Amino acid sequence: FNNDLSEVFSLPLDSAILTDPNALWDDFKNKFLSVADKHAPIRQRRVKSEYNPWLTNEIKQMSYRRDYLKKQSIKLRSAYYDKAYKRCKNKLNNLIKETKQEYFGDKLSNAKNSKE
Repeated sequence: FNNDLSEVFSLPLDSAILTDPNALWDDFKNKFLSVADKHAPIRQRRVKSEYNPWLTNEIKQMSYRRDYLKKQSIKLRSAYYDKAYKRCKNKLNNLIKETKQEYFGDKLSNAKNSKE
């Protein structure tokens, strides 16, 4: 890092930049950031969403089961685990859909009742 910095800043400056402090600052900032990005690049992080109140223990357990069946299906290449995984995945998707509908339906009905 230090070697790259000294290499970048050892280059001569344009005479037009020497008279303007803003141009000097922009030049310094651009050179420094180019070296910093090379040695410490910006990483993308995924931020998980907030708490999902419709997520029940039953859904969590079924998710674990689905993931287990998927791993077994890939690992063993078994038709039994393929079918079991697909069946579990479909049940889970339907359960999630129903649970969300119930949760948000209750929320909407409570919101309508509270304004009356």
